[in-house]
Amino acid sequence: MRYPNHHERMLQLESDGIYGVTELIELALTWDELDYSDTPVIPPDEWDAFVAGHQWRDPTAVAEVVVVALDCLRRGRASIGV
Repeated sequence: MRYPNHHERMLQLESDGIYGVTELIELALTWDELDYSDTPVIPPDEWDAFVAGHQWRDPTAVAEVVVVALDCLRRGRASIGV
């Protein structure tokens, strides 16, 4: 596992409620603004596979959270021309 701490943190998306969602969206919104190259986090291009590779109580809800976070990332990129 490349990012064990962040992997465990991402597994908490369901149980952390708004806090987990907020943290993921914040990561998405700042991904292209901050340098995460030395931070052991799962990059956004792996989030869909992460969700698909784990079992969730409500997989639809978790997938929707990730879709919203990735949409924030894409919209941010579009606004800065990335």
